[in-house]
Amino acid sequence: MHPVGLTFTVSKNSQEGLEPRRLAALRRYAILDTLPEVAFDELSRLAAQLAGAPMAVISFVDSERVWFKSRLNFTATEIPRQESFCNLTVQQTDVLLVPDTVRDARVRHLRLVLDEPHVRGYCGAPLLTMDGFAIGTLGLKFREPVELAEGVVENLRILSRQVMTQLELRRHLVQLSRIFEEHRRAEDALKTSEAFFQALVETLPQRIIRKDLQGRFTFASRNFLSEVGRSLEELCGRTDFDFFPAELAEKYAADDQRVMGSRIPFEAVEEHLRADGSKGFVQVVKTPLIDPRGQVAGVQGIFWDVTEQRRTEQALAHERDLLRALLDHIPDRIFFKDAQSRFIRCSASMFTSLGFQHPDEVIGKTDFDYYPQEQAQGYFEEEQRIIQTGQPLINKVQQHGDAQGQEVWSAVTKVPIYNHRGLITGIVGLSRDITPLKRTEQALRQAEEKYRNIVENSVEGIFQTTPDGHYLSANRSLAQMYGYDSAEELMSAMTDIQHQLYVDPNRREEFRRLMREKGGVTGFESQIYKLNGDVIWISESARSVCDVRGNLLYYEGSVEDITARKLAEQARESAREAALESARVKAQFLANMS
Repeated sequence: MHPVGLTFTVSKNSQEGLEPRRLAALRRYAILDTLPEVAFDELSRLAAQLAGAPMAVISFVDSERVWFKSRLNFTATEIPRQESFCNLTVQQTDVLLVPDTVRDARVRHLRLVLDEPHVRGYCGAPLLTMDGFAIGTLGLKFREPVELAEGVVENLRILSRQVMTQLELRRHLVQLSRIFEEHRRAEDALKTSEAFFQALVETLPQRIIRKDLQGRFTFASRNFLSEVGRSLEELCGRTDFDFFPAELAEKYAADDQRVMGSRIPFEAVEEHLRADGSKGFVQVVKTPLIDPRGQVAGVQGIFWDVTEQRRTEQALAHERDLLRALLDHIPDRIFFKDAQSRFIRCSASMFTSLGFQHPDEVIGKTDFDYYPQEQAQGYFEEEQRIIQTGQPLINKVQQHGDAQGQEVWSAVTKVPIYNHRGLITGIVGLSRDITPLKRTEQALRQAEEKYRNIVENSVEGIFQTTPDGHYLSANRSLAQMYGYDSAEELMSAMTDIQHQLYVDPNRREEFRRLMREKGGVTGFESQIYKLNGDVIWISESARSVCDVRGNLLYYEGSVEDITARKLAEQARESAREAALESARVKAQFLANMS
């Protein structure tokens, strides 16, 4: 329902397409989000008193919000535009009166009606600019339904115009203040500039000097004066020749003349002689001084110590050179990748293995550009795990195809790269070609298997023993020769060769003596005990095995069962002795007969 007795005129705001212009009009006043001002608070208080309203606001309607410049007994500083009475008020040019908000379909859904402060009556006058745009409202809010006399409504109109008058005055005052400030700044420009320059000079760590056309000092910062040990009064009027060696002073003077003559700034890093006689490096910037007539009046110099920076740069350059030398010549494939597993740098061996002539050709590419899909996917997942977990991959042996499709073996190490904030930005990897090593290992395994077959199938006993009498290894033939079922049983049971094996333990001592003196024995014969207690004869041939420093490690050799030969020798000896005895007896008999 509309209040009786009021005529509603639609403002320019409701005309389609004029909202951007209304907002532009609002922006001209630069009022949004400013601090409270007494003049506006007094107008809102006066409006409330004249109408007997408990609440009064002066608000401005932005694109999405309503912001309150003055708030009498109203706490919010801003509310959404669609939740405000002001949104309706700025759509017309005259006062909006809502006697009972609960009965008015236009506003009864608003939060201000349904919740605190439970507004039951409203009266608002639009704030109209000179070009007809309603940019805000002077609004009154009541906690009970209200009927206002025409005189009260007219007072609200008058006060709304006073708000706009105050707003215009404020805008003009701001403009006048700005003009005055600009004028004052223009008048004080030189003084302010000089004061600022002086303050800046005295707080900056850089040393600052000024010279005239003849190279005489006209100004110097405090830190420069401290360095040369002079006051400003002592410095002014003198030249570099009064403070520095002639050769150095001549260089400074030549640089100054070049800057003033060309009007081109000069910048360089130069060696600098300190007051204590030590040398360092300074960054120097010299610029011409131009007077108000556009003429060169001198030169200004700024310089600061960069000794540590220079040393750091030299150290970094040295490290880059070392890294470049490493990447250019190391046979291992080294590569750097970003967090997406794209190459950002690699060694010469890496890019040549991929078929390229220059490392830049690899940058930005991934393993998917060079390897089969399945192989590249494996590399990618492996690297992403490292990036996500921070856990490195160390010496992982991989069998894979290279870029040319050849089967190769590599020992791969990949570790995360951290930036200065501790975040992982990529990985660095090293891939070492171990294909020759793997082939050697395979050949060695084949040789070992062949040797093992020879040892296991040999009719001779083969052994390795420690000097103190323990078996390190033995073949099946030796175990069977000694009466054991297996070599394992022999090595487990025989823990003291000297006393468990040899019938005469001194033979073991003799064996060790010969090994010490000659490094080996051949045909060393002894009697030994078999497991069942039988005694057999053996013949040993062995050599000493030492480490690279000549320390004895163990004995290794072979054993032959010579029992049968020994028995045959004993039989022959017995037969010879019997024949000799028979001949002696026969000779004695014949002698007796004669």
